Amino acid sequence: MQRFKRFIGEKVISENFTNPEKLSTYGIDCKKLPESLDEFDEIELSVGSPDEVLLAVAVLEGKIKRIM
Repeated sequence: MQRFKRFIGEKVISENFTNPEKLSTYGIDCKKLPESLDEFDEIELSVGSPDEVLLAVAVLEGKIKRIM
């Protein structure tokens, strides 16, 4: 997960996750997106069609805290 280290601490723009057509052009499907990213929330993303990989992004106060 070293390749995602540069995103830790970055601000999350939730509008980017609410456009499924745009995400699908990158091969990404947003499985779980909370109504608002307040205190501590998780975003679940699915990447790859044949062999699905799930990514959970932990968000603390609007910034990426952890990617699992």
